[in-house]
Amino acid sequence: MNNKGQTLIIFVIFLPILLALCALIIDIGLLTNAKIKLENTTTMILKDYYDLRLEENITTLIKESLEKNKIQIHKLEVITSEEELKIVIKSKKASIFGKIIGFQEYEIATTKIAKKRNDLLNITKE
Repeated sequence: MNNKGQTLIIFVIFLPILLALCALIIDIGLLTNAKIKLENTTTMILKDYYDLRLEENITTLIKESLEKNKIQIHKLEVITSEEELKIVIKSKKASIFGKIIGFQEYEIATTKIAKKRNDLLNITKE
């Protein structure tokens, strides 16, 4: 009995599933990388601009720093007070896998707060 035709049919059925799984793994990796970059950049900005938190143009300075780090800003919210600096950033990342099923982009977000306690800057994620 010849089994070559059956093997070919199984291969043809599982090839698109395998390709979709690979695309999903790549998407998750790119999304994780973008999330880490966004969080690290936000931490760096909090450290750099904490002392300038009461300036008029703090939002503009933060926006410029994000653009220098090649982070596409979808929404930026900067909340300042005497004790803390809070940054809420939402960004979008294009999808590879999602284009196959009609999903164009992912939204990633982070919220971090910087407060000074005992002359040490404490950065927390909300």
